[in-house]
Amino acid sequence: MSKKIIDQFTDLLVSRERKRQLRKMADGLCIQGACKRKSVTWDRCHKHQKEMKDRQSTPKYRRYYRNYNRRKFGWKPWRPGGSGRPPISS
Repeated sequence: MSKKIIDQFTDLLVSRERKRQLRKMADGLCIQGACKRKSVTWDRCHKHQKEMKDRQSTPKYRRYYRNYNRRKFGWKPWRPGGSGRPPISS
């Protein structure tokens, strides 16, 4: 059994994984898995930052967030004679 880590994150009401991420961020390391590289952005190394950017640029990822925002904000496409927002006339 390993000893309990006593530090500034010990008493936080978050999961143990989030505490691990916060500790790695405080040390300036990448938070992805067992990666030991220095972080380039505030939380990830260059390799994992690039992987995340590539993943976010896939059509499936963009479509998910586009539809999520439509459901969240009640967006409806405009149809002549129907409901929704009319196009902006310029």
